Amino acid sequence: MAARRSASRIRTGTIAVDGLPELSAALKQLGPELQKELKTTNKSAAEMVASGTRSAMSSLGAQGSHFAPGIKASGGATSAGVALDGKRYPGVLGTEFGAGRGVERTRSSGTYEGFNQFEPWRGNGANAGYALYPTIRERADDIVEFYDEAIGAVIRKAGLDG
Repeated sequence: MAARRSASRIRTGTIAVDGLPELSAALKQLGPELQKELKTTNKSAAEMVASGTRSAMSSLGAQGSHFAPGIKASGGATSAGVALDGKRYPGVLGTEFGAGRGVERTRSSGTYEGFNQFEPWRGNGANAGYALYPTIRERADDIVEFYDEAIGAVIRKAGLDG
């Protein structure tokens, strides 16, 4: 399915939002109190995904449990995100995405087969990931429902529901 962009519709994966650019522009005009509410809403949505991801990663064994704290939620007035902190937890990305196993690597002590500590790479399609992306796929309906209610409440408070 090809992604289609227009002034009134943005489609990402299986979630389509009609009028998103217009809504975004209107929400940016809200006062500080509603901006704060939007930030809280976005952080809550991101935390729904982050907590599920930490739980899923912890279930991947000792390695997953070690790297699970490297999954952080963030939210601003116009965005929500989940970060995998590869700087403090350098194996979190390999644990999430897997790796090409049996790759010949060279270091000062010699040549060896590397990346075997990670599960096989699943690609970047519909089955990508071992914790974050499965959590997003599993909770997509809950996230949409949460946003529908929360953003709807902000829209009504701002008098944008026309």
